[in-house]
Amino acid sequence: TSDPNGTPIYDNNSGEDFLYMHRHMIAIVNRKLQEINDPLYQKVEGWKTVPIPTDEDYPVPPPWITDDLDFNNFIKDVKSDQYFETNFIRWERQYTDPTYLSQITLGEFGARLEFSIHNMMHMRWAKEPEGARPTADPTNPGSIDIQWDDPSYDYLGDTYSSHVNHIFWKLHGWIDDRIEDWKNRAN
Repeated sequence: TSDPNGTPIYDNNSGEDFLYMHRHMIAIVNRKLQEINDPLYQKVEGWKTVPIPTDEDYPVPPPWITDDLDFNNFIKDVKSDQYFETNFIRWERQYTDPTYLSQITLGEFGARLEFSIHNMMHMRWAKEPEGARPTADPTNPGSIDIQWDDPSYDYLGDTYSSHVNHIFWKLHGWIDDRIEDWKNRAN
């Protein structure tokens, strides 16, 4: 979904795959929640709006320091109030604007969501991981220690663990609601 320079490709229909996969994932979880029948958590519900920096229910965890200076600068930036004001507000307005949505294909819309607000929400609400899960060897995926299977490892920056973090479902519910906005754009 990116060219060799790392620039996102918006017109290859990968955005439709991104949206479909997330919608399907939420449907599976919602079916499981129906089976569990917990009155406090009946279905995945996304944020109605992206939480503001001072939101008490969804506080932004502090940035942390690693050996990677570029990552340190990135994580500090994405968690800042200024980044929220400059990017999140603009993205949310754009991605809920019927005029904008009427001018874009679902594939491009999905790709733009993925490479902007979606990816940045993962990192904005990520807390410092307790260790770094090693990358799996595709020829031997079982070689990773089972310690990383513990639900306490819920790092939002790792596709292996992010789904056990409660923020994951709020942000993906928000993304899923954008599909409805796109479908209703002509109304």
